[in-house]
Amino acid sequence: MTGLVTIRAFGFQNKHREINHHNLCETQKPFYLLLTTQRWLTVTLDLVLAGFAVVLMGIGVGTMGQISPSSMGLALVNTISLGSSVKMLVTYWTGLEVSLGAISRVKHFIEETTSEHLRDETNLIERDSKFQGPIQFNAIWAYYM
Repeated sequence: MTGLVTIRAFGFQNKHREINHHNLCETQKPFYLLLTTQRWLTVTLDLVLAGFAVVLMGIGVGTMGQISPSSMGLALVNTISLGSSVKMLVTYWTGLEVSLGAISRVKHFIEETTSEHLRDETNLIERDSKFQGPIQFNAIWAYYM
């Protein structure tokens, strides 16, 4: 007795909907935390870039006539290009870090989790073989939710 038919038959829709909503909210917390951190890093990098551009413009105004306008324009374009490149680097770096974390968790699971197979479970049962003998139930219990 599993599945959607059982849930509908016993009227457990609201209970399972609440459980599903709770589990969905819990699984999305790390994603939103990562997204918030990436946005915070992007804003911080943009502010640092804006400060650098202001300092660069201050240098340009302070040395009026000594630096050519084309050199000043090139410096500003390179500053903006550097900012976008650093933002992309941070975004890709966090994506790589998430992927490496997932790989690490899978590796840890494979190494630390013991096999559920017993030593005697090496042979497969043939389809044509008939089971013989009594079925025994030991330490069985059930409850109604």
